[in-house]
Amino acid sequence: MDVCVIGCGPSGVSASIYLKMAGYDVEVFEGNIIGGQMNTTPEVRNLAGAGSISGWELSKKMSQQLKEHDIRVMAEEVIDVDLKNTPKKIVTPKGVYEADAVVIANGVIRRELGCENEERFKGKGVSYCAVCDGFLYKGKVVAVIGGGNSALEDTLYLSSICKKVYLIHRREEFRGDRVMLDRIRSTSNVEIITPATVEKITGDERVEAISINVNGINQYKKTDGVFVAVGLKPCNEMFSRYISLDERGYILADEMCRTDCNGVYAVGDTRRKHLRQIVTAMSDGAVASDDIIRNLSKKHQTNLD
Repeated sequence: MDVCVIGCGPSGVSASIYLKMAGYDVEVFEGNIIGGQMNTTPEVRNLAGAGSISGWELSKKMSQQLKEHDIRVMAEEVIDVDLKNTPKKIVTPKGVYEADAVVIANGVIRRELGCENEERFKGKGVSYCAVCDGFLYKGKVVAVIGGGNSALEDTLYLSSICKKVYLIHRREEFRGDRVMLDRIRSTSNVEIITPATVEKITGDERVEAISINVNGINQYKKTDGVFVAVGLKPCNEMFSRYISLDERGYILADEMCRTDCNGVYAVGDTRRKHLRQIVTAMSDGAVASDDIIRNLSKKHQTNLD
């Protein structure tokens, strides 16, 4: 193939469409679901021309667009790569694939809270996706942990279906969107608790309560569910042998999304950047594909000469 795209979120979808429309053989590898983290977003309201749409609905539209362009999405997780030479090698449980260029669009995953019993209650009251699991707590009491946009989005969504929502943040000030925070503060069934940290999750078979430290004072809150939204982290260990990462594990790439390994690009949330949103991810995909098209065109022309 000409280009391998690792990941099928908005950045990977954008890159693959541009490349396919330019006539290149492109294949996308996605070990999870099309859309990535976007599927966990209850409502997208800042995407020009899209109006108000859920992340899941937007993912469906992207999936349909991939089919319309006859872009093959391989339901295979990339478990290893060899990026040193060209063609690049991409390894999945089903085989080894080769490509002249690679676009890394593998996104990020949710961070864990790190408190006592979190691991024990995963899937038994501890969740990392309000959109996926929120319906299980209709009419119940839940706690959302975090202070960024993900936590605020989760709180607003859960407040519409749950009896009560605790929003717990370790700092006094929230770093998320001010408009969302104002909406939360005017929502009657949401109680904001700051500055506070969750020390322990308790229960028998399922989550029943949390122990929190509020300004040095221990409190006990009964809750049916705990939704963790304490940030995101990249998963770029397998690429670190070939490309440079920053101190947090994000890929270093220039304004054209080029890494320091020839023919390898990083787009979307996986690379170091100021703003991680759907629209900037799509932009990365377009920018990277444009540079790939220019370089592969030169290579093909050289081969013809």
